[in-house]
Amino acid sequence: MNRREFFSKFLAPFKIEKETKIQLPYSQSSPDISNLCMECSGRCVTVCEENIIRPNRTGIPYLDFTEGGCSYCEACLNICEKQVLSRENQWQIPASFKIDPTKCLAWQENICSLCTDCCDSNCIRTEGILNPQIDQEQCNSCGICVGRCPVSAIQVTPLKREVNKSAYIQRTGSGEA
Repeated sequence: MNRREFFSKFLAPFKIEKETKIQLPYSQSSPDISNLCMECSGRCVTVCEENIIRPNRTGIPYLDFTEGGCSYCEACLNICEKQVLSRENQWQIPASFKIDPTKCLAWQENICSLCTDCCDSNCIRTEGILNPQIDQEQCNSCGICVGRCPVSAIQVTPLKREVNKSAYIQRTGSGEA
């Protein structure tokens, strides 16, 4: 059993799950996104190699970082039959990440570096020996740190995408965006 598994099992009763609906990478903002996703067969959910795409009650996919993060493999983009996902949109997931010092073990003067250890973009740095901070400029919003934190100290806030009206009209043939 590694350190992550130990802390996760030991602290599981204290973990507070908060469902936050985060849009997929490559997603667009449009009035029709809900309708287009509900008409779809949900293939993006089945092709996700990280198994983090989940459908909500109405079938619209969102990212769930509790078990892993996005590798930006483009499988969801390539399988999207309704063109809800597009390369024209920035690849980064529309979310910001922040560590809550009141929950974080390291901020509470306990030795824990699970979030810094798993961060491939090296955007989580510590002030001194403890006190991890997320550099929003360097963060690629993959979300892997969220599921690794044994006490749910990493807060995820969804961000709104701007509507790229001309690209949306060109893709869908619709005059409304």
